[in-house]
Amino acid sequence: MRWRVVFGLAIAVGAAGIAAAATGGGASTPKNAQTTAQGIDGLVSQVQSSFGDGSILSASMNGSLLSVKVAAADQPSEVHASFEAQMLAYAVRDWLNANGQAPINSVQYLDSSGAELKDEGVDPVGNNASVAPLGNGACNSAAQAAQAEQASLTVGSVLTLPYAGGACAFKFQTPDPSGFAANAPLTINKLVNGMGDPNERAYLVEVDDQAGTPEFVASYIPSAGGQAYIKPGLSTVFDGGGRPIGGPPTQP
Repeated sequence: MRWRVVFGLAIAVGAAGIAAAATGGGASTPKNAQTTAQGIDGLVSQVQSSFGDGSILSASMNGSLLSVKVAAADQPSEVHASFEAQMLAYAVRDWLNANGQAPINSVQYLDSSGAELKDEGVDPVGNNASVAPLGNGACNSAAQAAQAEQASLTVGSVLTLPYAGGACAFKFQTPDPSGFAANAPLTINKLVNGMGDPNERAYLVEVDDQAGTPEFVASYIPSAGGQAYIKPGLSTVFDGGGRPIGGPPTQP
């Protein structure tokens, strides 16, 4: 499900840097569809390497729509996969801009067979040009602040991502999932404020039990809103407004 939140987060990298990563050098204007497809394939490889979990399989562009195939059979893998597909979409948008082409404006999520993911549909891809650069170490600092908010949390991994103007992906572990759930709004708020520029930055956060099973996975993309998985039986509120996840969208 999609929902609006009252906070968000970010980081920044220049479009030229993303273009260089896809082409192996400075930006150059693509002359045909084959060159564009090769550029997108390069960005797919870049995003795959950034996350290292095999969620992104391939991508193709049809006009202003980017279709992304992902390895996501069910939740919570769909939360991960759709977030990674959005990061790819932002990278493609920046690359097209840098190469003098009309940018994409929407992203579609497909399973490995090419069918649309049942819980996803199509989301807009925003323009992140106005986002300020993410401070050095901001993702790590935000993770430490969240851990300080809940002593039972242990930081597992933190990714600083050069997409959507800069984003963070966090993984925590806890022996007390119910305790985390009871204080989830405060903890996520610590993460968001630690990154800076609320509502302008993208994030992914996962909280696992001690066996490594995801209990809570949530993401936020400024252009598309938020999405969350909560393990059945674990009750929490998340968006800071006292509304349980899965309720009607918060009005802007």
